[in-house]
Amino acid sequence: MKKLLLPAMAMLLAACQNKPLVTPENSKTQQDLSVKSKKRPGAIATDSIYGVCVHFGQANNLEYTINKIGFAIDLAETMNLNFFRTDVTLNSSGTPNATFEAFADSAYNAGFGILAVMNNPTVTAPANGTTYTSTELQSYYNQGYSKGYGFASRSSLQGKVQYIQIFNELENDNNAAILSPTYGGTQEPTVGQNDSKYNMTKYPAYLQFMLGAYTGIKTANSTIKIGTNYAWLHYGLFLRFTKDMIAQNKKLDFMLLNWYNVEEYGVDQSHNVDPNNVPMAGQAINRLKYKFLQQPTSPLVNQVGLSETGISFGGGSTPNPNNLSKGGFLTLMHNQYRPQTNMFFYYELFKQLQTKSQNPKEAQFGIQIATNPANHLVTDTLSNLY
Repeated sequence: MKKLLLPAMAMLLAACQNKPLVTPENSKTQQDLSVKSKKRPGAIATDSIYGVCVHFGQANNLEYTINKIGFAIDLAETMNLNFFRTDVTLNSSGTPNATFEAFADSAYNAGFGILAVMNNPTVTAPANGTTYTSTELQSYYNQGYSKGYGFASRSSLQGKVQYIQIFNELENDNNAAILSPTYGGTQEPTVGQNDSKYNMTKYPAYLQFMLGAYTGIKTANSTIKIGTNYAWLHYGLFLRFTKDMIAQNKKLDFMLLNWYNVEEYGVDQSHNVDPNNVPMAGQAINRLKYKFLQQPTSPLVNQVGLSETGISFGGGSTPNPNNLSKGGFLTLMHNQYRPQTNMFFYYELFKQLQTKSQNPKEAQFGIQIATNPANHLVTDTLSNLY
């Protein structure tokens, strides 16, 4: 961590510490939420995405409330970020909640881009227990299309959402029940041939939802880029998704990876290029490129990057052999991976001390305490990395 800030940055941080960045609940009206632009709104640069994850579109989140939008944008500007990645809860017609609408408007006015994450759908097993009928599959396609088209076609969001991620860590979704308890998932699974690592029974429904959402989004706004993400050693399932989408002439624009300290300090034998377990330190982007870009014929996607990276000190021990601070670990991730990719997101901006109170580790991932604007320790560290 650098001990001295550039003069301009020092003045900015001093200003942040001397003004009330967080206001009491309900003290701002809807009209007050617009953030004064420090950049010129308009075309959002996507050639180098450098951002942070938030939850301003997630229903019932207690930290990412509408009156915290200005604080979040101030912090992101302090850290020289240019993008936000946020989940968005959509109804069946693709309408987001009010918090997302207000956030998208303020982020756009401040010159930030948005990667929106569509909430995972709830999928039921086939009625006969084994195979979906064409009617069942059409229903999931229609659900995806309605949500995707409805969201991307909203006049109030035009130009404000540049990327949409369909699904978030689908392989870890309890409803999906795709990844079996063995916690593997490196090999590419085959539909109809369930094994010890994958239960692919619901896969055709999720594929149809993705196909529908992709078609709906591109029909509404062909400029929006579409992709998905996965975690840890689970890329096999997503090789299957990307190839099945290409078979339907719907190539995903991006594939992202969640990469925390558990992954950074883990090992992988799945590349089959070494008889021993290969340390993953420094390998996050290399593994993405190896699987999704370096293909014999053509790349499976156009862009790869990190959708989440972070470290938590809550809820017990965590892999950290070099005894790094949170700012130290995020600096390591920045220095190793940002030069290798043009999509990079920290996880996450605010600690979710209320929303995730039952999960201490998840609650402590945040860079900043949402209710304490004086706590700029990690914020200050990251402001020096740009």
